[in-house]
Amino acid sequence: MKKYIITSNKYSFCLDGLQKQMDKYWPSNEFTILGFKKPKVKLNKNFNFELLGSNLSDNTPWYKAITPYFEKINEEHFFLAFEDHFLIDFVNVNLFNEGADIIKKDKTIGKIRLLPKYNKIDSKIIDYNENF
Repeated sequence: MKKYIITSNKYSFCLDGLQKQMDKYWPSNEFTILGFKKPKVKLNKNFNFELLGSNLSDNTPWYKAITPYFEKINEEHFFLAFEDHFLIDFVNVNLFNEGADIIKKDKTIGKIRLLPKYNKIDSKIIDYNENF
């Protein structure tokens, strides 16, 4: 499953810390950084950058910037996060795969949220099982 990280020009400096956290808590993975211009931060070998479009910028609503990109990829399922979504512990790969299996088995499910519920809006999120 491909792993994508969205960045903006304004917050691309976060990629320095994000790479450290990803390599520490989710090692041996490849990540694709999607953005409006190549970040000034040096990218590790397992991080590559792809331009979302030369006509896009931080002023473009994020969903309008990424939708054309994701409509063109071949992956049926993928991991998506923003550059400020730092890991704070090791990724439980078994739970990650369980979430992916839920999506694969039920085509009506568009995404599995990996974050815990923490406010009233989140209380409207559907529970799929005791883990998600």
